[in-house]
Amino acid sequence: MSPTPLPSLPFDPVALCAARANKDWAAADAARDALTAKGIIVEDKNGVTSWRKG
Repeated sequence: MSPTPLPSLPFDPVALCAARANKDWAAADAARDALTAKGIIVEDKNGVTSWRKG
């Protein structure tokens, strides 16, 4: 049985995660703004980050 491929994301979440890990809030805000411009809503709640198409 072969593994099921993961669905592709409409964005690369690495930039946002890396900026947050480095506490580079300006870069994190820029990454979030870029996602918003693409119609992707990023939500943070109870220490969990999720996204959805807006």
